[in-house]
Amino acid sequence: MRSIYKLTMLAIITLLSACATNVSVIPADQNKQQQALSFNTNPKAAKVYFVGGKTGNMIKTSMPGGAILFIDGIRVGQIDKDDVMVLDLKPKQYSFAWQYPSGDSQMQFLQRDVKAGDIVILEATWNTGGAGLGFLGMMASPAKYELKETLDRNLVIGKRVIVPQSCPNTICE
Repeated sequence: MRSIYKLTMLAIITLLSACATNVSVIPADQNKQQQALSFNTNPKAAKVYFVGGKTGNMIKTSMPGGAILFIDGIRVGQIDKDDVMVLDLKPKQYSFAWQYPSGDSQMQFLQRDVKAGDIVILEATWNTGGAGLGFLGMMASPAKYELKETLDRNLVIGKRVIVPQSCPNTICE
């Protein structure tokens, strides 16, 4: 009985520490930060904001851990829960995806055609579905990771603005 308790506690501590992992990010310089937070666009590119959204369904809380952003299958960077990554993308259709840094989540995809002057806010979320209603709730509405576009600019305000860790010139302006 005592060993089951120890194993359970070890599993909980491991899960919590995985969610709290800090990531290495590149903060935007003051000029880029000011442009990002004022939602100024580049006339030759679309401005894309990638933010970790909320987790939950009935109760919304900040999503723990970070998220890795992929564009057309290329890893462009990783955010922590208090970050927003801002990218100027060349106009065309892209396949966006995100995944937890631990790699234990299935990638979630979103196809989006971006045009010069567009402002696109992408939110990586975890929808707990019916988990708050117990086993039957989970069966009726299972938890799932989502990548969705939002118009809520408030998700960007108050976040640390970062730039992509790696973005080829075929994608980024």
